[in-house]
Amino acid sequence: MYWPDFSAAFLLGLAGGLHCVGMCGGIVMALTLGSRGPWWPGVATYHATRITSYAILGALAGAVGGAGTAMGAQKGLSVAAGFAMVIFAFQLGGFIPESFFKLPGLAPPAKYLRKAANGKSITAWGVVGFFNGLLPCGLVYAALALALNSGNGLAGAILLVAFGLGTAPSLLGVAAITKLVSPRIRGVLLKAAAVALALFGLFMIVKVFVMTGHHGAHPAALQHGSHQEIQPPSMTPWNVSITADGRVEVLGVTLGKTTVEEAARLFLADPEISVFERRDGSMSLEAYFGKVTMDGLTGEITALIQTNNDFVVRVRERPVKKEPAPSGDLRYTLGSGEFAEAFVKPVVALTYVPSVNLDDDMVAKRFGPPDRKIKTGGAVHWLYPAKGVDVIVNAGGKDVIQYVTPEKFGSLEKPLEQR
Repeated sequence: MYWPDFSAAFLLGLAGGLHCVGMCGGIVMALTLGSRGPWWPGVATYHATRITSYAILGALAGAVGGAGTAMGAQKGLSVAAGFAMVIFAFQLGGFIPESFFKLPGLAPPAKYLRKAANGKSITAWGVVGFFNGLLPCGLVYAALALALNSGNGLAGAILLVAFGLGTAPSLLGVAAITKLVSPRIRGVLLKAAAVALALFGLFMIVKVFVMTGHHGAHPAALQHGSHQEIQPPSMTPWNVSITADGRVEVLGVTLGKTTVEEAARLFLADPEISVFERRDGSMSLEAYFGKVTMDGLTGEITALIQTNNDFVVRVRERPVKKEPAPSGDLRYTLGSGEFAEAFVKPVVALTYVPSVNLDDDMVAKRFGPPDRKIKTGGAVHWLYPAKGVDVIVNAGGKDVIQYVTPEKFGSLEKPLEQR
């Protein structure tokens, strides 16, 4: 885990401020408008418990290596919170009587929400904030992707705390502005906030099933009278195809077309982009995505990025950091400007290091018979030129799968023939 990951989480929250105002601003506005006493302690408590719930989800995502587990834990709480939010909104706007909160099963959550709106209980503000943090939100899931990539519970928690702090300024602004308006305008805004809050609650109840992976039948299946869901193409490392224009498609990436940014979203990973200089003087621009899990399989992914000599020389001359890599090459860390430039460049080759060991039977079953095999030391290269694939079964080390376009396959094959 590197410090830029934490700053990225904070900036994600800060940049998503407008999203937060649109999705959670109604909650803050309703609570602030309904408050009759000092409200800043309540607002502070609300944000503290909201960020605490983020931290719990972040720790869970980092520890188990799968944000899907954290999202699944949210489902029941999210639905309950959505119903409580709708009921609270109706009471807050005067659309339903106070006695409605005495109905069995609705009183406890609605009671906390109502108390928080009236500013009577710091505890109630805290409960509202905690439940708010558990609501399904695309921005939160983006932050959980960073926690997932960290592979560590503590790092995941810190990442989500940084993200939560980034979201706070926009929501604090909503609270400050709404508290300054006149009582008459506050009454009007209170009604509007109640309606918006009710709609938000209903939206969250429906959206939770979509955000947590519930899918209906594919339209094409329904047209044929089938209720069987059509699954997306397999994202396994052996599912390799060639497009009409000769590009390799694997792991959801189209070589020469998919950008680093698009790959990062696909892999749910925050890449480390560096320039490497080898002992023979050649240089390359590479993105390391770390361990990525797709279709239940985990492997480390590194991408070769399309670039030109001017770019890599510029990075070498003005690196943020220069250090030796484990391979003996020199590694140059990019500055923010060069990183942004590299982030939108296309990926031209991939290297996949599976977490499981490969053997001859597995390779033959998954990839089929190779065009040829070349043995170099303790490794055997299974070569598939037509698909641009080189499967390296290494008896004494890590197994590796390399993907290039078929026209570039000679760059992999020729060095092996010369050994």
